[in-house]
Amino acid sequence: MNESSWSHPESPVRHSYPLAVDQAGFGTALSLVMRTLPYALIYYCQNSMEILKTAAWVVVLDKVVTVVVWAVMLIPTGLLLVVLPTALKPGGMLLGFVIAALFASNIRQAFLKPIFLTMVMTKFHVVVRGQPINTVWDERLSGVSSKFRDLKDKALAPPPLPAH
Repeated sequence: MNESSWSHPESPVRHSYPLAVDQAGFGTALSLVMRTLPYALIYYCQNSMEILKTAAWVVVLDKVVTVVVWAVMLIPTGLLLVVLPTALKPGGMLLGFVIAALFASNIRQAFLKPIFLTMVMTKFHVVVRGQPINTVWDERLSGVSSKFRDLKDKALAPPPLPAH
């Protein structure tokens, strides 16, 4: 292969190599998730009350903070309505509430939801740190669902050897 083919934008090597690295990383991460998922489910069942209490507080906090953000977003919306032409003033109040709701929704999606998700995940990890697997929960979940048993069997199986 000559030097010009390496720099050509349609070169398959140039486009497939990063994709292969990305897929290999994703495959490794997915394998790790699948191997640890049964244990995460058991830990969740063991500590469900503490995690659900945190989740309930997060829901309440989400609603309260969303209303506060909406009220704060009424200020720039009101300033926007002041500069509207007089022909749009009659529907301006309703338009202002809608625009403030859209601003608040965007802030909620971009900032608040990730923070609240992190709070619940942190609670999970703090609660399960250093905690042994409760065999009673393991037996309960295995007895209830054949899919859980299959998932656990896959997790305990040795990982496949990479093909050379």
